[in-house]
Amino acid sequence: SNQSDMSDQAPTVADQARVRMFREFDPQANEGDDEVPDPWYGGGDGFRRVLAMIERTTDHLVEQLPDLMES
Repeated sequence: SNQSDMSDQAPTVADQARVRMFREFDPQANEGDDEVPDPWYGGGDGFRRVLAMIERTTDHLVEQLPDLMES
């Protein structure tokens, strides 16, 4: 629903096509693995795994920003 909510706020169809899921930038994500899990139910290890996921995905996203801004 997050992707749909963001697409609904995009002013044009072209902008809607640019909406991407955060995990699309995760170099370790598998096809269809686009959700950041809720770490609450994974105990301390769950929080560590989600933090590592967010950090590596953010690093990769930042590397991609110049190319994304051109498209």
